[in-house]
Amino acid sequence: MPTLTVEKISKSYDSPGGTLQVLCDVDLSIDCGQAAVIMGPSGCGKSTLLNILGSLEQPTGGRITLDNVDPTTLDEKGLAAFRNRSIGFVFQDHHLLPHLTVLENTMLPALVGSSGEVDESRARELLAKVGLADRLEHLPAEISGGERQRAAIARALMNRPKLVLADEPTGNLDRVSADRVADMLQSLHREQNVVLILVTHSEPFARRFDKRYELLEGRLKAC
Repeated sequence: MPTLTVEKISKSYDSPGGTLQVLCDVDLSIDCGQAAVIMGPSGCGKSTLLNILGSLEQPTGGRITLDNVDPTTLDEKGLAAFRNRSIGFVFQDHHLLPHLTVLENTMLPALVGSSGEVDESRARELLAKVGLADRLEHLPAEISGGERQRAAIARALMNRPKLVLADEPTGNLDRVSADRVADMLQSLHREQNVVLILVTHSEPFARRFDKRYELLEGRLKAC
């Protein structure tokens, strides 16, 4: 069975004008070490889909299983633990905590709910892989935008998740920094054997990956 299976996912909202259908019968199946890029116009539901895949939002209908677990069946505490353990997030804005060092920010997911020793060597190893071995004690304000995004990638991988979700991860970067971040994502998801799903408006970025989809009128189609 694929690591991530999405079956007939739908999402709708009640609005003053009636029901607003955002997603319609979305299907997706991806295994570890594979990546999928989702493209589409602004407002088409890409971020909504990513939030549902990341268990930040509940679907109206359909079913998701990640590593044989359906997160919609978990209670609030179980869902939070599942999300922390199994899913990594890379946002357009890095969301690093400004008062923590690069190393501390990277270790943060492992500290949540931990009652024992945190594997600092894991964080150091990941930061070395993204080219930040000499930035461990720097604060986010002391490094460049591209370096902050690379630190966010290391943080997303800290807990050895099954699924990494990246929402416009190069959207705020200059071309050189964007290319380097893209290189990191492309190599690390295979090396770490995770499912990677990315949302982007950049066609050159999308062409780096074999599985490409377009979200139009709520429906996901291969392209």
